[in-house]
Amino acid sequence: MFLCSDQTRTLHYTLVCDFKQDCNDGSDEMFCTRSQTCVGYQCQNGQCIPLDKLCDVENDCWDASDEDCDQFQECFFESCPETHFRCPPDGYCLPVYVRCNGVYDCPNREDEANCQVYTCSGFYRCRASTVCVHVDHMCDGRPQCPQHDDELFCDLRCPQGCVCQGLAFVCSETFDMQNVPALRYLDARGSGLSTKDLSPTIYLAWLSLAACNLQVLYNISLPTLQTLDLSDNLISWLDMSYFMQFENLRVLRLAGNPLQFLFTSYTEPQHSPLTYLDLSRTSLKVFTGEMLSSFSAIQVLNLSISCLTELRYDSFYYIQEVTHLDLSKTQIRRVHNDTFKHLKSLKVLQASSYKLCCHELLPDLAHEVMCFSPDDIFSSCQNLLSSKTAFALVWALCVLSLTGNVYCIVHSEIKKKEKHRSVFNVLMINLHVSDFLTGTYMLVIGVADLVFRDRYLWYEEAWTGGWLCQMSGLVFWMCVDVSIITLTAIIAERLIVVRSPLDFSLHGKSLVTICCIHLVACFSLCCFAHSLYVAVAVLWAELSLSSFTCLRERLQRLGLRLRTDAFSPRPDFSCWSLSCIQRLYLAS
Repeated sequence: MFLCSDQTRTLHYTLVCDFKQDCNDGSDEMFCTRSQTCVGYQCQNGQCIPLDKLCDVENDCWDASDEDCDQFQECFFESCPETHFRCPPDGYCLPVYVRCNGVYDCPNREDEANCQVYTCSGFYRCRASTVCVHVDHMCDGRPQCPQHDDELFCDLRCPQGCVCQGLAFVCSETFDMQNVPALRYLDARGSGLSTKDLSPTIYLAWLSLAACNLQVLYNISLPTLQTLDLSDNLISWLDMSYFMQFENLRVLRLAGNPLQFLFTSYTEPQHSPLTYLDLSRTSLKVFTGEMLSSFSAIQVLNLSISCLTELRYDSFYYIQEVTHLDLSKTQIRRVHNDTFKHLKSLKVLQASSYKLCCHELLPDLAHEVMCFSPDDIFSSCQNLLSSKTAFALVWALCVLSLTGNVYCIVHSEIKKKEKHRSVFNVLMINLHVSDFLTGTYMLVIGVADLVFRDRYLWYEEAWTGGWLCQMSGLVFWMCVDVSIITLTAIIAERLIVVRSPLDFSLHGKSLVTICCIHLVACFSLCCFAHSLYVAVAVLWAELSLSSFTCLRERLQRLGLRLRTDAFSPRPDFSCWSLSCIQRLYLAS
């Protein structure tokens, strides 16, 4: 122990030579040997402190000489550290956290000027305050924020496999959430974390469990959760009542799940504040109103790239506040006349077919809704043949094909009295017959256009799925094949005649037999080529129009084994109306 010279106090040796007079006569500091050099600022009592401790509203010198800022000259502060700012124009440096804190610290009160537009670029803004704190002054044991929030969660440790920024975590591995009860933001995409691993918290506002192989959702208390991302999991059925426990949920993403069944089990009327719902890339085939009966606040609904085939009368009955509806790249074939009449707030509609943008389906909204859909070259909402040019061409080709080929056939029969009928004549008759049948196909299309004129929208499905359309389409394709093969045979026959006009007779029955065998072989080859083309077309439609999800579902049902029937033509491709020709014939 150290005894003061006046013998009035006894001090511990840790209080001796500490730049503070603890003895009444100051004898504990009289005999101390001080360093000759001071890197920083030397207090009047001899103590040495860093320059950034000057004028920081904290007494770092025992005699408080470091806070006597009026004595400092401009030359002493050549530049301020990043934790400080300079009082304008050439005053001393002050810590950033005294700027806009409601206390005048600069001589001319410049530190409290323009606080309405003051920003914290690169600093931490205190809660409900204009005060900014440098990271070096956070968790330093001295609260600088009015609510002391710069000293909160200082013992928080970032879990292994996570990247942390404050209370926002991006994790690629599972971790114990009980160690971070104040977590605000969690992106656990692909981490394998499940709802069973979550801990109840009143702080979490944003959560992503996408691509975590989830099949079942467990109840969890997250009262402040606003955004939930469950995309790209393995959820095949879902009770939407599960999300009613999240009282503040605004955004829900379920895209990429093999969802086949969606329902709401609540019988009592309850309403969720959910405004955004993403059901894209799912396996839903029919969308009914009961699925979202408790989510009347939805404004944005995404059903794109799904297996959706039907929209019923009540599909949007319970979600009448929808403003943006995405139905692009779906397989919708059936739409009730009044499907969209409940969507009185609809502003934007993205559709997979021009039919969904027809005024007949949107009678009260036609002039207000911005509708985007692929165009149909031939058909429109009113007519099978949308343009007058197409109408005129179809009838012109029909008349010319029928009359011209009938004349040629009759003319050939008149010459039948000749002694021998050449192979050339037989082939020409076959060509005329096939072209005549092509003309009958044009006649069927022209008559159908007249029958359904100004109301084609309501009869398109019945027409394209009817036996007449399918049969005429089949005949058309066969006639096209026969015409091409016959022309090829005629060219080959003429070449042989020109090359060997005398040495080789082309009028015998044997040559007719050979030619028929050749035709059968070519026809078989052509049928095989068309079958292959249709299979490729079906696969392309599956992948591009909506149905990577549908194809994936089919492959899963087959045990991930490709079978021949997986690529067999669907009923849609067996009816060759003009729109079908556009997709599968003219495109080739």
